[in-house]
Amino acid sequence: RFCSLPQPTSIDRNGMVRWSAYNSRTGQSIHRIPEAQMRSWIEQSHR
Repeated sequence: RFCSLPQPTSIDRNGMVRWSAYNSRTGQSIHRIPEAQMRSWIEQSHR
């Protein structure tokens, strides 16, 4: 479970959105999350 919802941080030249999130389990920020994984996290957080 992420304590903060991932945020789109930037868009690169190819139009790919880069996401970052804070993982409360490891205390690390995660960058460049695949969008498919982002969608599954967002869906889980809205359940």
